[in-house]
Amino acid sequence: MKKHLIVSALCAFLAFMPLQNAIAAGEGAPGISKLITSSQKIGSSTVSVLFIGNSYTYYNDMPQMVADIAAGDMGNSVIYQIQSATRGGKSLTALLQDQDIVNLVSARLWNYVVLQEQSFWAMAPESVEVTANAARDWVGKIKAEGAKPLLYVTWARQPNSYWYTDRQFGFTKSPHYMQGQLDQSSAVLGQQLGMVTVPVGDAFATALQQDEKWPLYAEDSSHPSRLGSYLAALVFYKTISGRSPESTTYAPADMDASSAAALRKIAASMPVK
Repeated sequence: MKKHLIVSALCAFLAFMPLQNAIAAGEGAPGISKLITSSQKIGSSTVSVLFIGNSYTYYNDMPQMVADIAAGDMGNSVIYQIQSATRGGKSLTALLQDQDIVNLVSARLWNYVVLQEQSFWAMAPESVEVTANAARDWVGKIKAEGAKPLLYVTWARQPNSYWYTDRQFGFTKSPHYMQGQLDQSSAVLGQQLGMVTVPVGDAFATALQQDEKWPLYAEDSSHPSRLGSYLAALVFYKTISGRSPESTTYAPADMDASSAAALRKIAASMPVK
């Protein structure tokens, strides 16, 4: 139990630490967003998605990127309505105590609800158990409303960063180990609770295997850069739509075309589980 408390406290501190810098840089902010509509296509069907999580979701307004990717896919005939409910530094357990966010699950007929846990949750058996209990409660609420729950599988800390050399973070061991823990625990949780796992962390790992200099991380070597959030959004679009993210023409304005195309290709290679 002591180990779990240490890991939980560390997660909360690290998630909150860059919050003010993120807001100042225009990288998104926590809270309940307005409902985003990807486009207005007469006669099209509508798919609605709710994102619940913390800074790995709200950095760079990743849910907005999903809507923009859908709008930029000329072969897509579906209108996507997307909303996010995020709190800086909060776990799924803590978010269960936030009635404003809990109420959102039943506020409309969602097709998908995405759950994003703190990024160290899979690093200790105690925190895995706590997350499993919270996810079970969330999934019960989500399925009761007829929506499909998705589990956002995040990424390991940036390779060759202080996260693997500072002794206080020794539990991370290596990027391969950390990603393996996240993938394994997520797969078990997804199978137990009937959740589709969204392999964003594997997309990060694939990109870095191709070129370790990919700038997918913010300065803290934890949160996503705009490229990292774009890659995450592409993987979500593939998972939710069933379409190849290579079909979209959308990329953030400050991203060069070759980088955007390479990330779309990587996202397209990710399996949907």
